Amino acid sequence: MKILFILMVLLFSAAIIRYNGMRRFILYLTAILLLPYSIAVLNSPHITANEVLALAFFISVAIRPKQAAEALRRCPWYVWAALVLVYLGHLGTAVMDYRLPLASAMVKAHTHFFDSFILLAVGYFSLYENLTLYHLRRFLVWASIIVAGYGILTCVVGIDPYTQLVERSFNVISDFTPLRGAGRTRACSFLFNSHGFGFFCAAAFLTLLLLYRRNILRRPLPLAALALLLMGTALSGSRSSLLALLLCAAFICMVTFTGMQRIKALVATVMLITAVLLTPFLRERVEPLMDAFRTGEVQTAGSNLELRKNQLDIALIFHRKSPTWGNGYDYYAEVLVPDKKLIGDEGLAGAESYLFMLLIEDGTVQIVLISLLLLCLALFFLSRLRQNPIYATWGLSVLALMVFVALASGMSINWKYSLPLIGMALKAVVNSDRKKTAVTA
Repeated sequence: MKILFILMVLLFSAAIIRYNGMRRFILYLTAILLLPYSIAVLNSPHITANEVLALAFFISVAIRPKQAAEALRRCPWYVWAALVLVYLGHLGTAVMDYRLPLASAMVKAHTHFFDSFILLAVGYFSLYENLTLYHLRRFLVWASIIVAGYGILTCVVGIDPYTQLVERSFNVISDFTPLRGAGRTRACSFLFNSHGFGFFCAAAFLTLLLLYRRNILRRPLPLAALALLLMGTALSGSRSSLLALLLCAAFICMVTFTGMQRIKALVATVMLITAVLLTPFLRERVEPLMDAFRTGEVQTAGSNLELRKNQLDIALIFHRKSPTWGNGYDYYAEVLVPDKKLIGDEGLAGAESYLFMLLIEDGTVQIVLISLLLLCLALFFLSRLRQNPIYATWGLSVLALMVFVALASGMSINWKYSLPLIGMALKAVVNSDRKKTAVTA
């Protein structure tokens, strides 16, 4: 079965190279949803399925230089300039990592950048005309029903055959915990990772809510997809994704809905809250949200504010060892994780915030540069809220979802589900601006 998985990665990669535009983007999304991040195409050097698929995408862009050059020309200069600075920051951290030979450190820097911020380009380079977003929303409806539906089904049944197949094939362990299991429920679906599943459900929910905003109540399939995505987010056990989803959905309703639509949304929200409070099964799923804000563990085995504070104190200790450029990539996994006392007794397990990883591994320079990039994206979307409320709200809400989850529980594999959508929203706004400029001229 291992060979079959790797063959699927290579077939998807070949198709991504062959096609372009929205078809290429949908192929990429299909691949990262069906092929878990834990699939290693090569063990030495370690190359994952996600890296092969992303490489295939950029090869597809490179063999079409005219389209790529035109897309770059339209991109706001301060966004791509900030992205270049983040890349240079990655190189700086690699150069200053004295644990490894320079070549090995540089490979790690490029791998981390390739697995994260450069994925903005996946969405940006794939949208030629905004009309093709019609194909994205149709794909997301069916993908959401299948992915969220399977995740919910495995939780209820108590077994996940796909996850077990991946575990046996690649000798890895998922964090799947069925509905009747102890502690928090954790569904994985095809994504193998519960946090990744919860984040995808949340990001897809926000995207479909916006793209079907006008007639969502009259469209049974999109409405069913939204319901499954909301339940999938809850059953993933990712409290940060669920809370961020609720906040971002409220923001979308405030910005894009009319007066009557807001009233309907308010009534639906009140009815949903009432149903949750009156139904024991649903109430049990939501109670862990409140536990996250307590200073000590009460019901769940998850993290809370007290654990976050302890982890921040430990992260700051290691940050002071190399404050400017950090201690180097994978320092947490290679140096700190083997220290069982630090991980177990002191509670650093998971380093459950992207900020902690930045403090430990990346250093102050990268914290500033990454913050600058996120700020540039946020300011771009905010500046277009009046002219392009739908696409700007889409980009801003997924960006807010990403940042909230990153600070609350870390990024895990969430980069590849958030940044392509943010990049596509960025290009949708750019395309709208171009059309309005042409009409004015």
